[in-house]
Amino acid sequence: MRLYLLVAATVVSALAGCNATRDPKPATISDADVLMKATGYWEWESSTTRGARLTPASVGFSRQLVFKSDGKVHIYHNRQPELQAVYRLSQEVDACQPPQPQPVAVPMVRYTAEAQFPNSDLRRYGIALAAADTTLYVDGVGLCTDTGAAERYRWRSK
Repeated sequence: MRLYLLVAATVVSALAGCNATRDPKPATISDADVLMKATGYWEWESSTTRGARLTPASVGFSRQLVFKSDGKVHIYHNRQPELQAVYRLSQEVDACQPPQPQPVAVPMVRYTAEAQFPNSDLRRYGIALAAADTTLYVDGVGLCTDTGAAERYRWRSK
């Protein structure tokens, strides 16, 4: 449990300070939809939940997310279609935030949950821009209650 709390705190810190990179490049991601970038996809690197770390090697498949302009996210396993779902971006107050005088809305994305991943359909997200790459951090809103996962993806251009 202690390791899990450390991982959860790390993810929250990464989400809170995701633009604090040593060599940031200009934010060229559209303000309208930060997940739908230029031609390419988000390649899953890992998920951490309840102290367990899942990777493509440990689960036996790779995973790619492609957010489209029609409002759908296309999810692939081993580059083969697995699921299509409608997604929606929003700013919402996170129930897992520490008590504050004024609740702070954070970026959220909602889309159908996959059976292989423990996150619910509502997830917090953050994007870190660095000179060499772009990383997407996604974690289920239940992460603070031990029912979610912290996911990490890298942007890959086609």
